[in-house]
Amino acid sequence: EFIFMGRADDQIKYLGYRIELGEIEASLCALPDVNEAVVVFHKSDDGANDEIGVLISVSEMTSIEAVKQRAKELLPVYMVPSRFIEYKENFPRTSNGKYDRKSALVLVYN
Repeated sequence: EFIFMGRADDQIKYLGYRIELGEIEASLCALPDVNEAVVVFHKSDDGANDEIGVLISVSEMTSIEAVKQRAKELLPVYMVPSRFIEYKENFPRTSNGKYDRKSALVLVYN
């Protein structure tokens, strides 16, 4: 018996586009004042309110609004996160050191 457990990578389908969340993270982390970024995808029950969100750590020299503006200039409109949450602590990580996307999802959407 075969049971599909979901994707092993971080590719999503959003607004008809296939998007790698890591591409958004890389674009945001390339900005000079962004220290870390974890991009997550929240899929609503009805599919009409799906959102891309980001848990982000920025330097003291910039604001979340400035990062949002730069993201709009760098990324196609369908890849710009709709929700930015600034996080001052160490990012949640799994036991093997990768970003814990499930914990980040809870932080962004609660």
